[in-house]
Amino acid sequence: MPAPNRTATAATTELGRRVRAQRKKLELTQQDLAHSAGLTISWLSGLERGKRKRVELPGILALAEALEMDAGDLLQGLKADPQR
Repeated sequence: MPAPNRTATAATTELGRRVRAQRKKLELTQQDLAHSAGLTISWLSGLERGKRKRVELPGILALAEALEMDAGDLLQGLKADPQR
C-alpha cells in the first residue's frame, strides 16, 4: 500500500487549484483568506501552489467556510492518484 502522503498529491494539488479559484472569485487576497480560516499565509500559499501533500479535515472545513462554500463541494470528485 502506498504511503498516504504520496497518494494524496494529485488530490491536494487539485484542492489547491479549487481554493485559489474560489478565493479569486471572491476577490480575497491570500492574507484575507488565511486570516478568515485561521491559517498561515505560508500554509495557504503552499496549498495553492500544489506544495502541500497532506491537508487535514479542520483545515478543509475552515477553508470551505471562509470561501463561503460547502466542504463537500470543495472536495467533490477528488481522488488519490492510483499510480503513486
